[in-house]
Amino acid sequence: MAVKLESRRRWLKFRNFLDSNHGIKVNFSGIHVNYYSAWLYATKDDKDYIQSSNHPDLTNGDFPVTNNASLCLQSNAADSEHTPDSQAADGHKRKRKRMSIFDVSQLAVSKKIQTRLELLALANEQKREGKSDLAQFIANRGSKAVEEALTVGWELEEVEKKLERSKLTRLEVLEKKLEEPCVEGCLGKWLVMAIDILTRNGIDVMVFAGALRVLLEKGRGKYRNIYLKGPANCGKTFLLNPLNQIYSTFSNPATTTFAWVGAEDADVIFLNDFRWSKQIIPWHDLLLMLEVMYIVRQKKKSASLREVCWMLRKQK
Repeated sequence: MAVKLESRRRWLKFRNFLDSNHGIKVNFSGIHVNYYSAWLYATKDDKDYIQSSNHPDLTNGDFPVTNNASLCLQSNAADSEHTPDSQAADGHKRKRKRMSIFDVSQLAVSKKIQTRLELLALANEQKREGKSDLAQFIANRGSKAVEEALTVGWELEEVEKKLERSKLTRLEVLEKKLEEPCVEGCLGKWLVMAIDILTRNGIDVMVFAGALRVLLEKGRGKYRNIYLKGPANCGKTFLLNPLNQIYSTFSNPATTTFAWVGAEDADVIFLNDFRWSKQIIPWHDLLLMLEVMYIVRQKKKSASLREVCWMLRKQK
């Protein structure tokens, strides 16, 4: 429980008395000079704690604080380290619990924070209110820990959706997308323009849609790659842009040691103006990949969605 007293007390002898005479393990902390700090201490190991009616929600980091309490906390923190209140039974100083990566990840999700800049803004806001835990985490743990916290938090938040998605085939994912509106900027014009591009280049619309549908339905295998060839700005990228909106995609690999990391988890692989390089992949491995992976060309993402679903669906 959290109890407000008129003055400071020393609790070590009471703690030892309860332990030695009654076998009751009790921990005291007398360094809390605002309610939120005392509430955190009293509830940190108890998920079934009881609060008074109309008690404010303090679980998300929003807490009442006053300037006097903050100033008092800063001035008394150093003094409390030398009192019996801040020492455990073995005489060692108690260390204040620091925020972990998990703590930060859950805070980020609760606040809908997805970038380091947004997290820094929250840390600065809390610091002005007298709470510096998040700011200390960012300063002491560095950028890598911050990025890990954000990644872990949102991975945990979205794991159920990803699990549900993993149970669907590519065509089932396509069917679900039919229930959603077009992406912003499409305005229902993609199909008209796509048919025009194919017709101008002498490509049968239904043959193209059928090839793409077979690729998505059957996945890996020979003769199911799609290769688009033509001059710049002729519409190659535009024809396949809807796949970027529907599926998890992997684009051109970088010339690094782990160039193809993530490609194995992608629904579709896009290679735009790809040039073979020994730094990326050996030539014989590239040929094997082209035989068993579905490859399409892509330059950049843009808006389009519903019409390609409709065109592919007609092949059923």
